[in-house]
Amino acid sequence: PQQNLTTKSANIAIKLDYQKCVGCNECVDICNSQSINVFTANDQNQCPPTIQNGDLMSSDCIFCGQCVVACPVGAIIPYDDLLKLQRVLALKKEVIGLVDPITRFTIGQHFGFTGDGSEGLVSILKQKFGFSKVYDCNVGADLTTIIATNELLEHIKSKQPIFTSSCPAWVRLAETRYPDLFKSILTAKSAVDMLAHMVRKLHPDAFIVELMPCTAKKYERLRHKEANICITVAEICQLFEKNGVKKEDFQSGVGFDAPFNVASGGSNLFGYTGGEGENILRQICVVKNVDSYKVEKEWEEEGLKYKTCTIGDIKITLCVAQGGSQIDKAAKKVKNGTMKADFIEQMACPGGCQNGGGLPNLIGSNQQQRIEQLNVADQNSEFRTAGQNQVVLEQMNQVHSAFHTTFGKKQGYTCQFIDFK
Repeated sequence: PQQNLTTKSANIAIKLDYQKCVGCNECVDICNSQSINVFTANDQNQCPPTIQNGDLMSSDCIFCGQCVVACPVGAIIPYDDLLKLQRVLALKKEVIGLVDPITRFTIGQHFGFTGDGSEGLVSILKQKFGFSKVYDCNVGADLTTIIATNELLEHIKSKQPIFTSSCPAWVRLAETRYPDLFKSILTAKSAVDMLAHMVRKLHPDAFIVELMPCTAKKYERLRHKEANICITVAEICQLFEKNGVKKEDFQSGVGFDAPFNVASGGSNLFGYTGGEGENILRQICVVKNVDSYKVEKEWEEEGLKYKTCTIGDIKITLCVAQGGSQIDKAAKKVKNGTMKADFIEQMACPGGCQNGGGLPNLIGSNQQQRIEQLNVADQNSEFRTAGQNQVVLEQMNQVHSAFHTTFGKKQGYTCQFIDFK
């Protein structure tokens, strides 16, 4: 077994421990089902499986982390950035956390309780680990919704379909296989990148930490360089357990820090597939000054889910694609002109972020519970649409290119970024 961590055994999102590999080929099966095909089984199930190009770093891995979820023995895990975080915390620097909605709910499941663990999480990060501020990524989701909606409404005049861009694993797939589709992808940044930019303006010298359910966010962070580090939920749980954090520590606490502490109920829905599309439909209602949209037709075709809605004076069709094979299929349909939707929500993880590769394997069976919790959070919110968020509306007065991303054809990890705006 290989001992040293090299590009053959690690990339920016995941790493392999060959000593733990038992040759079960679960990683091969899930990667093939995702239509990525980085791993190939060896003869007689020898360990480890063959890696595309013989090198994980230069392979076509999209960093979705589904191999992490599938591995039954912990031989594939998220790339560990905890040491870097611990070194910064030891220096007593200004450290700011950005918390994803899935992080709040899944960390509770890991420590044995149900519900939103944000208040306890904020207190633990501040009191036990010395974080200065902790902000809610849902604020960024509201900003993403508004900017993506405005961009979509302008784009549909061309009568050409367009993809969402919030999922970094999908962006990686596009940069790897579909550079000719860059003009068909919304340029609005993801929720955490939106928030990281706003926080960086407010705290220019802070060390910003993203706390995410997604291994691909480690890649996204490197693309935009607003935050300093991305830590997965699995890493957070590991850090907490090593430092004696228990279920009881989550029972009381404080909320997120102002000014990034109030968000729409709909922002919680970014946590599962179809949620971003729902937020955009709600925001179109705000733009069109109507109370709600009317669903004219819903259907499923080749695993892709479609919904045609009337909103004021427009009719718009949403397609929802989840999992690597489905987002690849949707991309092919746009490329060959057979896509039947105006916009396509792309999520590389089956079920969306609530089944992300950065979650502890222990809670892989609790997906429906997580979805229900996110829906309850939406329904119980003071307001449910991004366009009602006054903090975000104030930020809209300062909209500029930093709220948009660009795409570049894959060249290893060095991309020649091309701005199509």
